[in-house]
Order: sequence, then C-alpha cells, then structure tokens
Amino acid sequence: MDRFLFKFACFDCRVSFKKAATNNIEQYNAHLPEAELSHNCMNCGNKMAFMGRQFQPPPKSDLSGWKSAQLLWEHGFRFVGNGFHSSPALPKKKADTLTFISENTEHNQKVSFSVDWEAYKTTT
Repeated sequence: MDRFLFKFACFDCRVSFKKAATNNIEQYNAHLPEAELSHNCMNCGNKMAFMGRQFQPPPKSDLSGWKSAQLLWEHGFRFVGNGFHSSPALPKKKADTLTFISENTEHNQKVSFSVDWEAYKTTT
C-alpha cells in the first residue's frame, strides 16, 4: 500500500507541505484526526499544523484565507474525509469563520481538540 500524504501548514510563513502523518500504514485513511508524526516548517523551523488530506491552502497573499485556516485549526477543525457529508463547507475568509465556528460545534470536520497556534508552533 502506498503511503498517504497529508497537508501540514505553517500559518506564520503561509505555506503548506504534503508529509507523512504516521508510520503505521494501517492507520492511513482520509479521516485521520491528528498526526502521529510532526514536521517543522522548511522556512522558519517552527512545528507545522496538521491540516488533513483535503486542505487547499490559500494563496500566500490571501491573509484572510490563512487567518480563517488558522482559526479553524485552533478550534479543532481538520480538512478530513472525502468531502461527502451533510455539514456545511468550511469557510475560506476570516470574516465568516468565528460565526461559523460558534454555529457548527457538531460539524463532521470538527474532529480534534482546540490548540493555540502561538504555543503549539514552538513545542517539540
């Protein structure tokens, strides 16, 4: 079986890379809520956030899109699954994100715990 690659993001550098999330190929599926492996940003060296297989990174210049992705990640949303579910699509702009988070506490893609990016990025 080929290894799935998952998207990891650095919100400070506004970059995303495809990386392995686990060494256990039995756990490789599109619904993985968290990564067993961690990766550091190739630009700044900080720990990268696990986003899931379905994450589509915004353009580097899209500050609102990157802030939206960061807020979703901080509140436990991951871009997991195959995209076929009854929950609303995850927002792509900061202005829509906080309302979305408060109104979608049972969303199919809210599969993880809340994390503060500023504290997380410097952990080892």
